[in-house]
Order: sequence, then structure tokens, then C-alpha cells
Amino acid sequence: MPEGVTVRLRSRLMAARRAAAMARRAQDTAAERATRDHVHTAKVALGERGMPWWDQQEPERRPLERRAGRTRRAG
Repeated sequence: MPEGVTVRLRSRLMAARRAAAMARRAQDTAAERATRDHVHTAKVALGERGMPWWDQQEPERRPLERRAGRTRRAG
């Protein structure tokens, strides 16, 4: 994965972690769940959870590539 993409994904991951911590401190369970979903998506896109999508066969990786793309474009 290109370094620029990795940097952006890690930035999104850290932002999602900070948002999850803020939601937890505010005791906002819905916001915490949503931000934890963003954390998970970023970790999958970075290849930190599950089989890295770039090592999978084409039909298996399409949904993960889409998720990685959404993470890269997110906020």
C-alpha cells in the first residue's frame, strides 16, 4: 500500500479512537458504537485485522477495498 494511503488511514484510525474515547467519557453509547465501527474499518483497511485485503483473491477483497476506500475518504 502506498505510504500516503497508510498515513491517511492511520490518521483516520487515531481520530476515530479519540472520538470513541470522547463518546465513552460522555457516556454516549450510540456514538461510541459508531466510532468503534470506524476504528474497526480503519484497522481492516490497514491490514491489522483479518487477512489483508491485498492478499485475498479478487472476489473476496472487493467489499474490503470498498470499506478501505470509504475510510480514506471519511471526514
